[in-house]
Amino acid sequence: YTNVLLHTLNGFMVYVLAFFFFKRWYLSLFSGILFITHPVQTEAVAWISGRNDIIVTFFSLLTILSYRYLHTLTGIRRKITFVAFIIFYGCALFSKESGMILLLLIILLDYFFQPMSLTDSNSRRKAYLTMVLLSLLYFCIRTMVLGQVGMPAAIPVEESGYGFLKVPVIYAYYFKMIVLPVTQTAIPLIPSCITVKNATFITSCM
Repeated sequence: YTNVLLHTLNGFMVYVLAFFFFKRWYLSLFSGILFITHPVQTEAVAWISGRNDIIVTFFSLLTILSYRYLHTLTGIRRKITFVAFIIFYGCALFSKESGMILLLLIILLDYFFQPMSLTDSNSRRKAYLTMVLLSLLYFCIRTMVLGQVGMPAAIPVEESGYGFLKVPVIYAYYFKMIVLPVTQTAIPLIPSCITVKNATFITSCM
């Protein structure tokens, strides 16, 4: 029930965020319904081990929403919202490492959806800098507690220098699952790539 509740709240926040950007209720409603019902969400909602994906999404959406409304407020309400923005981002980081992508997402959303004035520019730089510092703090804490940043690599030594070649393959796989969510599995079999001449690597880059 917890996963379903959090997923429902995430869908509602997707609706609110879409309405904030597009100002069209039907586009916002479609976005929220698509987010909630898309089959690719099955693993995160139905599998207890996928709860961290729902939680990081929950705090990520709260981070973006608090940041967007930050520019519409003044005085003490603006300060309280900024503190909430920092807390939400910190919670997203400690939910899952992928929360760090929020900085890039917020920069892209600012660029495409928000007109910039001199005042906005200063407040945005403050928000960006705060997120960078919080990310560095997260790295330090994680390193002290776990002794490393990520999970140990379970790949052969001879392939360890070619991990970057697998990145486009992974992105292509998940893009395919979003567009055509069939044959889903909790442990996808993604082939390794040790050369740019690999057919899988070439087709993934296309």
